[in-house]
Amino acid sequence: AQLAAAYDGTDRYQLEAINIAAGPRKAALLARLEQRGPLSVAQFPLLQLLNPQRAAEQLLARLAQGGLDEKTARAVLESAVNIPSIDAGWGLLKVAQNTTNSPALRRSALEKVVANLGRRGGWTAMADDKRFVAALGAQLNDADLRATALAAIGQLHMSALGDRLLPLARSADLDPSVRALAVEVAARLKPRSVSTVLRGLLADPEPAVASAALAALVDVQDIRALREILAGDAYSPQLRQKAVERLVDSTGGALVLLRLIDENQLPSDLKQTVIDKAMTHPDSNVRVLYEKFVPESQRPKKLGKTIAPDEILALLGDANRGRVIFNTNSAAQCKQCHAIQGFGGTLGPDLSTIGKKYERKTLLETIVDPSKAIAPEFIPYLLETKAGQVYAGFLVERTADHVVLKDVKSKSIRVAADEIEALVQLQKSLMPELVLSEVTAQDAADLLAFLTTLK
Repeated sequence: AQLAAAYDGTDRYQLEAINIAAGPRKAALLARLEQRGPLSVAQFPLLQLLNPQRAAEQLLARLAQGGLDEKTARAVLESAVNIPSIDAGWGLLKVAQNTTNSPALRRSALEKVVANLGRRGGWTAMADDKRFVAALGAQLNDADLRATALAAIGQLHMSALGDRLLPLARSADLDPSVRALAVEVAARLKPRSVSTVLRGLLADPEPAVASAALAALVDVQDIRALREILAGDAYSPQLRQKAVERLVDSTGGALVLLRLIDENQLPSDLKQTVIDKAMTHPDSNVRVLYEKFVPESQRPKKLGKTIAPDEILALLGDANRGRVIFNTNSAAQCKQCHAIQGFGGTLGPDLSTIGKKYERKTLLETIVDPSKAIAPEFIPYLLETKAGQVYAGFLVERTADHVVLKDVKSKSIRVAADEIEALVQLQKSLMPELVLSEVTAQDAADLLAFLTTLK
């Protein structure tokens, strides 16, 4: 009880020690603590540990009452994100909507709602709720929340609000950075007439807006508009050069350019620029498509089946390029199984803080030899039923009544205990051992550089 009474909300290891020590006596421990008075706001994680239901009810009541001072409100926000109930999400949204709160607090509340919607938890139904869509639409008219709302609309891909973005992009009364963000999100959502608006913004007097419009036209990949820019004389050589460089940076853009090259619709100087950049593209599949323009001796060398870690570790990595490799490289397929900050696959471990756990050499070892050290929650199991069915996946729950596995598609499989013939722990990780075989040593070094920044 003394250890619990001394908890001030800052030491997660102390909280874990309290959890272990309390064991099944959590209710008794809470009752003893509350004999000295109610737990403080800072001790809220302790209340969540000892009585999750009461903690949720108390926090939701605090959110509903409003009028909290800035420090208390921020503490409540931090605690609310750990409550699975969707009511917590709606409570945070009210904090964002309340104009008596500070702009910083309102933005923080909205950002936390959006972050939790991406984690596939209990709040996800909010994203499809008309009330939430309407709230974000209203916040586009709120100068304090406009940029945060724009980012949220893009992140959650809320196409229902796409048409609301184009007037913002064209409004000369708004800050250029907000207009540029509206352009970027509009390109992602692709509302009707987006290409027409973007072409008009290429001549905008604000450089940030004009640059964003060009980048957005590339992202939209309107082949007709791109042909006009790249093949004709209506636009300056500088603009065409920028368009090519932006296009080739993305996988889809590189494929559009390949089509224009094959159709002989790209000037020779731009063609060579495209080929040179494509051969160092983060997506190895793009490099393969452009190899036909380069002598075999000049083509990037893939790591293949025999990977030499020292060769990779000797290279200086580019974290920005590594981020692109993680998110888009179809050979490495990182994002298919792993998530960062709530976005990505759920089959493998979350990598949001992987750089804090492993240094560069050890991290590479876990990628090259994933079976060498498998975290307990990611040890694969093979389950055979008495009816002859076989399932493979991670062990989520095992009781006297049933077993629950999560398969490679993140689907839960529940089998009654009396139907199980065998449950065998496997020694090999589900992560492929040759996941880096189709990338280059520089690709691998860049990927490591990115992962080590995740702390």
